[in-house]
Amino acid sequence: MELSFGMLFSIILIIIFIAFAVYGITKFLNLQKDIQTKTFVDNLNYDIDKLWKSQGAQPVTYAVPGNVERVCFSEDEFEKDIDLEIRGEKSIETYDIKHAKLSEDFSKGQGGNCISVEKGKIALQLEKEYKETLVTIRK
Repeated sequence: MELSFGMLFSIILIIIFIAFAVYGITKFLNLQKDIQTKTFVDNLNYDIDKLWKSQGAQPVTYAVPGNVERVCFSEDEFEKDIDLEIRGEKSIETYDIKHAKLSEDFSKGQGGNCISVEKGKIALQLEKEYKETLVTIRK
């Protein structure tokens, strides 16, 4: 049984369309994770800036993408800011957090300077005392 040229061409086109659809869906889902990560970083920066301009304490909870396993903080002594590492299954993304410092006991306990993600969320405590220049981040 022989297939005509038109039938073979149609089968090839169908395979190409399915491949492009799978590629497009994959890119769209990755874009969603990138947007969710960027929203987390923007919200954290916003909350720190808001508290930096005043004083007080604020418990905060943030949603992170499902592929994120840990969120790690490290202080940069030269630039006087904090580097935020979002560690996922295959990648590590780094962002800068301004106007903040880690609490002295942040690295103590389980995980060091990292916070494990539980059910797609992380919880932090942001504090700024009177006459302090930076917001303190606590676990």
